[in-house]
Amino acid sequence: MTDEENDHGAEEKQTGLFGGLVGKFVSAISPKENMQEKQEKQEQPVRPVPEVASAAADDVGGVEEVPATDVAAPADDAGEDNGRRIINLALQGGGSHGAFTWGVLDALLEDGRLEFEGISGTSAGAMNATVLAHAFARAAQDGLEGAPAREAARKALARFWEGVGMMGNFITGVPVPGLQNVVTMMTKWVSPVQTNPLGINPLLRLLKQEVDFDLLARQSKIKVFVNATNVRTGRGEVFSGRHLTADAVMASACLPMLYQAVQINGEYYWDGGYSGNPVIFPLIYHTKSVDVLLVQINPIEIPQAPGLMAQEIASRVDEITFNTPLLAEFRAMDFITRLLDEGRLDPTRYKRMLMHRVDGGEILSKFNVTSKTRADSQFVHTLFDYGRKAGQQWLDSHFSDVGVRSTIDLLGGRRHSTHL
Repeated sequence: MTDEENDHGAEEKQTGLFGGLVGKFVSAISPKENMQEKQEKQEQPVRPVPEVASAAADDVGGVEEVPATDVAAPADDAGEDNGRRIINLALQGGGSHGAFTWGVLDALLEDGRLEFEGISGTSAGAMNATVLAHAFARAAQDGLEGAPAREAARKALARFWEGVGMMGNFITGVPVPGLQNVVTMMTKWVSPVQTNPLGINPLLRLLKQEVDFDLLARQSKIKVFVNATNVRTGRGEVFSGRHLTADAVMASACLPMLYQAVQINGEYYWDGGYSGNPVIFPLIYHTKSVDVLLVQINPIEIPQAPGLMAQEIASRVDEITFNTPLLAEFRAMDFITRLLDEGRLDPTRYKRMLMHRVDGGEILSKFNVTSKTRADSQFVHTLFDYGRKAGQQWLDSHFSDVGVRSTIDLLGGRRHSTHL
């Protein structure tokens, strides 16, 4: 059977199993135009090819990408570079639990053996992504490279999260004991228009203090992709380059029962976790690195626990909801990998992605759902310490696997869980 016949059979199987989502990944992992062509097209919008975007609309909320004309070209080498290795980051959201991710990033930066080509982030993950990328852009502007640049990035993340720790609460920004629980209870009965008619979000001021979004748009050190959910269409939209604004980041973190929807160019947006927490495909489209390190703060699995209380049920529903798009992308990536393993796709034409994970789900599951809006210094630093330890453990166990193999089973060994 010819390669074309194999590819045709694979496409038919994709349609039968996953519809457009796998089609999107097949197209995404195909080699892109060479560097010269990319430079010639720099002024043209960067977007998925039409058939990919159309196929995506039938799956996982139809993730569409907002054109990003200012996205930097991929790194010259997607493998090792001067003894270091290049990797992409995928950062989940989860309110103040994003301080765990801060700890992971701090450990990676201190270690210094990894360089970041692209970062996809949602909600708190989007904030970590923008602060980190901006810090490297500022360091480059100041003539800093290597260890001094990494140290500047560590300090920037610390400043941001120290600011969060002074807020006391994500919703009000007022460190009044007990107010968090009262406001959280109110959100079950009244909308943000009633509880916060002025649309005040204390995180916006904090983010603007740390990040110069004009500089971030011009920078060419790290590509940043931030996902938000379009309220009207229910689809995810990815903001990058000159489209990556403070409003885009706040849209990515806009939980609809806590904050008013964020308006961008006449459209309204809610938390990106509903459509991708985070999205992986921009890292496939727009970077050369085959490695993606996911920092996961929403557990996929929990111990069997009958008789959950109402608040625990709500928390588990949120975890399932915010992990579903990610699991769908995992399933598609697993399918493509198996086609490559079976020789049904040409390995010179299709890119094998290597996935890794720092899993904070089990650690963070000990905290109740209201802790995601808690923002006091002691709690933030507790999560930071957990994250640093997890990041160091991952480096000790898996640094040598970067560029070599995946270190997680995308489907947890449960490809055939259908009960017939």
